[in-house]
Amino acid sequence: AKIQVTVGDPADEIVALAHEREVDLLIMGAVARSALGRFLIGNTAEKVLDAVNCDLLIIKPETIKSKAVEASGSL
Repeated sequence: AKIQVTVGDPADEIVALAHEREVDLLIMGAVARSALGRFLIGNTAEKVLDAVNCDLLIIKPETIKSKAVEASGSL
């Protein structure tokens, strides 16, 4: 296993590494933030999704509910 530490904007660094290593699948975790927190801090996963050419799998904690689930009234 290799560990690489970089300094900079997380989205930019993840995208650069994905391009450099020509990855086929990128897996990221998501965190729950308030709407204000997303506005002020930004959403790394969304920035990465827009910038990579590979598949992206985002794992979200159970505390984040999908807007589709909220709209349907389930859960």
